[in-house]
Amino acid sequence: RGRLVPPLGAVEDEASDWGLLPASPESQLSHFEGWVQGVQCLPFVPCAWDRCFPGGGNYDGGVSDAVLVSTLPGFTVSPSYVSLQQGQTVPFEVALNVPPSGQVNVTLTLVRADGTPLPAPVATLDPPHLTFTPGELNRTVRARWEG
Repeated sequence: RGRLVPPLGAVEDEASDWGLLPASPESQLSHFEGWVQGVQCLPFVPCAWDRCFPGGGNYDGGVSDAVLVSTLPGFTVSPSYVSLQQGQTVPFEVALNVPPSGQVNVTLTLVRADGTPLPAPVATLDPPHLTFTPGELNRTVRARWEG
């Protein structure tokens, strides 16, 4: 998890996304260069805030989490790695590895790496339950991280 906001100074600036000027150009550049691709909202792309959080505003608390998507045996999830950006929805596919001969009911849960569930409303799945019918292999699910 990483902060989107570089170190800020005390000088107000209405044109700034954060309402204040950065503490220094060097600290701002150092902050962005320290981002890890796939961990923070974007790789090193200064001034691309609209790709993370559309619209104007101050983003002094905005963060994103990278999530490795994994499943129990018999299922595949694609993509296997998603970046959940605060307040945005990310679609992914859940697929059965073998076509079902009967109805297959699936309950989806977002869990931490240690296996403990993420509580709602921190993260939500839509739909949280899937039903695969004979011959059906793929379904789209949407994940949303509220932060």
